[in-house]
Amino acid sequence: MPKSVVELFETLNPRATALLSLVDSSHIEKRTSSCGEEVYFHTARKTPFPLHDLKGALSEAKAWKIALPIINCETIVLFGIGSGWHILPLLSWLEGKDSRRLIVLEDDLPLLALFLESELAKKIVSHPQILILFYEDGEEGDKLFEKLAWALYQQKFIWAALPSYQTFRPKRTASLKQKLMICITEVAAVLDEYFAYGVPCFINFWRNIRFWLQAKSGNGLFNQFRGTTAIVVGAGPSIEKELELIRSLTDKALILAGGSSLAILSQLGIEPHLCAGVDPNPPQIMRLRQSQTTIRPFVFSSRINSDALEQVLGQLLYVRGGEGYGLSRSLERASGISGKVIDGGHSVTNLLVELAYVLGCRKIVLVGMDLAYTNKVLYPKQVEGALDSDESSSIAEHDPRYFYAPGTSGEPVLTESKWITEGKWLTLYQKKHPRLKLINATLSGLLLEEIAVQPLQDACSDLAPQDLYGKVDCAVANSSPLLKDSKRLLRAINRYKNSLYGIGSYIESMQKVLLRISKIQELDENVEWQEVAAPFHEELFYTSLASDFDKMITKWSRAKEFLMLGHHVTDENKYIFRHRDEFMRLDFFSKLAQTQRVLLEGAVYEWMLREIPLEGLGYFPKEKA
Repeated sequence: MPKSVVELFETLNPRATALLSLVDSSHIEKRTSSCGEEVYFHTARKTPFPLHDLKGALSEAKAWKIALPIINCETIVLFGIGSGWHILPLLSWLEGKDSRRLIVLEDDLPLLALFLESELAKKIVSHPQILILFYEDGEEGDKLFEKLAWALYQQKFIWAALPSYQTFRPKRTASLKQKLMICITEVAAVLDEYFAYGVPCFINFWRNIRFWLQAKSGNGLFNQFRGTTAIVVGAGPSIEKELELIRSLTDKALILAGGSSLAILSQLGIEPHLCAGVDPNPPQIMRLRQSQTTIRPFVFSSRINSDALEQVLGQLLYVRGGEGYGLSRSLERASGISGKVIDGGHSVTNLLVELAYVLGCRKIVLVGMDLAYTNKVLYPKQVEGALDSDESSSIAEHDPRYFYAPGTSGEPVLTESKWITEGKWLTLYQKKHPRLKLINATLSGLLLEEIAVQPLQDACSDLAPQDLYGKVDCAVANSSPLLKDSKRLLRAINRYKNSLYGIGSYIESMQKVLLRISKIQELDENVEWQEVAAPFHEELFYTSLASDFDKMITKWSRAKEFLMLGHHVTDENKYIFRHRDEFMRLDFFSKLAQTQRVLLEGAVYEWMLREIPLEGLGYFPKEKA
């Protein structure tokens, strides 16, 4: 028996459906257009408005559809259900390709309740390529947008809105679009690397293992600076105004810098007490080359560009965390490396904030943290020479990647999604650590919620002089070597290498079983599949690395399932969908193992050329005496 309109709606909106009978839709009137179409009219708002043109709803919808850039589009995200008239012209576009989808977002539940009773609803909600979703502010809305961001990854999509919403609800329309774009940017930042088999990280990770042999543990500095204020220096254009003040504070506050900000300070002869680096991108080579005047201790994550790390002259300090993969934790445990794992956030400045906190600083001042294009400029003049072809010193205001957000000065600033994400991390870090006092001394940048704004001079006016360079150097001198026994690390790498070379047979066995078993059965309920999958899931390759990718693939696959099956999900089509995805997953694991072999072999060859001791590593036979 076919499902009713409300039952179909409930499939994706159980919470909203439970509230439908409780809502009052009396403030929405039913009116008739000049063409005899039923059109809803809002009367409760400050400015009452019709949801469609009363001269002709369908003719308005057809003209609106012509203006949409949908030629190469796979999905349309439409804000506003209206009376349904704007969806009708899009049906021909949907019919042109089975994979196309129309996602309709509506935040007005009384309007949805009224629409679901209409004749148009029967045609629209039952359409297999249309998803009607209720959006509500708060946690539920955040979860919905996160799911949509995962579902839309690698999709060509456009955002659209009812003309009436663009006219009468412009702020709401813009804010929802911005929120979705930020979610999509955050998801893409993660999945782009995962679906590149982790190469942006691991091309440096394996090469940087050699630096473990000469590094000291950063744990020795933890909690050594209680009562000391830290200044985290960013590389925004506003930093130029603060440089001389920072120079005068080097005996009063712990100065931390990394990446571009390190290059800026070094060019002016300002020595930070501690430096750091995490960025895997090639421009870091030039940034650290510009910083070769400093011999200050350098905290690094294994994902930092290896050639950039080669430029560092100071003592290397290793802190656990920042890679985002379990493989580093696995090698650390096997090598006897212990200590606190640092999340590291989304940038070197996020890492520096967390580093300052674990060092014991409970007052951290952020300066040069514009997170915006101050005066439409990306960096101050000291960094201009370090820009590569993918970076720009100025931006075009009309570019859709950029948008305005509240600034610390009270005026909007031009920013982009990645900086909003970085700012959100700082806000959440402040909330998670109530004993911490974060101060934003960047007076012309992005406004950071929950973080006090105060000029740098005022934030540091009560600080007493102390020998911070000496204190840092003493703590570093007393720190232990990262590795007590390098052979433990080599043995751990050897075990991982053996797992890489043996994993292919497990994958082939799983592929053969997958071809035999039913497509309409949950895989985990199949005994033969369980028997062949269990050994694979126990392999070191899977437990230390592939399991991380597996979680991401599963989350992405479930989001795609949500998008493709929509209101019409059944156990049967769900199992068919997952059966097909399992082939993709196994092929991905095979290529992931192959990629790891190539990267590890390349690193080992480099270690050999550099005459790094490789005894115990099974790539090369032991020379006979």
